[in-house]
Amino acid sequence: MPTLAQCQSYAAQYSIPVGKFYIDHDGTYSHAGLYSSMYWYPDGEGMVAFPWNGILGGATHEYVYADGPGPGTDPMTFLDTYLP
Repeated sequence: MPTLAQCQSYAAQYSIPVGKFYIDHDGTYSHAGLYSSMYWYPDGEGMVAFPWNGILGGATHEYVYADGPGPGTDPMTFLDTYLP
């Protein structure tokens, strides 16, 4: 699990307030909150292909960006639009 110092460093790298980040990790597993709150539709082998990066619009919670396997648009382009 990332430390507070690592989160602060990551946010500073992109000049984004650290309060804008949410780390979904329970100390053992990544995405623990997500997986406990929704069915993730695994394939026959138990694998899932969630986007590696997803961005929701803060005011409306509209899903404005997701990338999947393979090449995609840089998510920082969308963060510049949606973060004040």
